[in-house]
Amino acid sequence: MILRSNVVLFLCREGTEAMIGVKVGALAFLRDDGIRNLDYQLRADLNRDYPDWRLPSQTWMVPNVFEMKGGRDKKGQLAEEKIFNLLHDFGNNCKEPMFVVHSYNFKETIKNWQNLKFDEKKYVIGEHDFVLIHRHHGVMFLQVKSGTKCKSFGEANSQLERDKKSIKHFAQENLKGELQKKMNKELHGEQHAYVVMPDLKRGNSPHGSNGIFKEDCESVGAFSMWWKDNILPRTHPDQEVYNCLVMR
Repeated sequence: MILRSNVVLFLCREGTEAMIGVKVGALAFLRDDGIRNLDYQLRADLNRDYPDWRLPSQTWMVPNVFEMKGGRDKKGQLAEEKIFNLLHDFGNNCKEPMFVVHSYNFKETIKNWQNLKFDEKKYVIGEHDFVLIHRHHGVMFLQVKSGTKCKSFGEANSQLERDKKSIKHFAQENLKGELQKKMNKELHGEQHAYVVMPDLKRGNSPHGSNGIFKEDCESVGAFSMWWKDNILPRTHPDQEVYNCLVMR
């Protein structure tokens, strides 16, 4: 069992199939045992907190405020805070239908890990600086680096590779049947993944194809121009796939 506030997650069985359950603290009626399917509870929470989550008409920040964390790199956090505020203002000024999730820790099982080389790990582990789940453009990853050292660009790209792998391994491990096929199709090919360096000018970096630089971060207008040039129209993600990404 995992106890989180007044919610308990546990493995239970319905018929012959195992499923993830959740036990909530507030019961709906006297004889209610509090047991819920996790997907059911997640949808209920989303319906309560984000009523338009399936077809958003705005940008939702998760969490909705940026919180500085003691003991961590202050310069790095200030750079992330700048991007947090930029995404919030851009998203809501331009009515972008998306969730922006900040500082999300992930640990996904590599399904066929036993067949990998000896130096491979059983899990892909990391932290998404920002995950954008856009109703029209699908999932996008941003890794933010402070400072003006170009070597940070390569480090961020390595982190982005883990970001992308985390979604793929999540789909392999947790999804089945048609939904897994749809998710694999959504994730097929090159994904939106960008290194954000708000203190480095584009001309001072040998990198550029997936970079967001100082000039792009100076205002909502500047970022809007970058978005228009780089986030091109595409077929909207399947509704079920989008719902799954938001719930994850």
